[in-house]
Amino acid sequence: MPTKGRCNLYGRGKHGKADEWLNFKYARVFYNPKIDEHAHRHGLGEMGFQNVNQYRAAAISFSNKVDRVNHESFVSEKGATLKYSHLTGEFCVVTNSGVVYTYFKMNINGWKGVKKQHGRI
Repeated sequence: MPTKGRCNLYGRGKHGKADEWLNFKYARVFYNPKIDEHAHRHGLGEMGFQNVNQYRAAAISFSNKVDRVNHESFVSEKGATLKYSHLTGEFCVVTNSGVVYTYFKMNINGWKGVKKQHGRI
């Protein structure tokens, strides 16, 4: 599964400049200081991945996926990109340097709560 690529996501053109929806060129790595605990709680338990590496690859792949119809995202005040899929319920947070910090499934009410917390509703 490819985990990185050119990021002209959301129609931003060839240079991948930051905009209101995205603040990274492409996600390159998944980093969380407690990756094993995080992956076992979310990826292996909730999402059914076989191991931490599959979970990590899926997180990076989702972060880089382009779908303006079914995905919604915004840039937080601190510059992180928060992204949600209305089809699958996947959610991730990516730093402006392209590091995926968290990835898990949440329901639409959870996403609405995230948006409300960040002043998007």
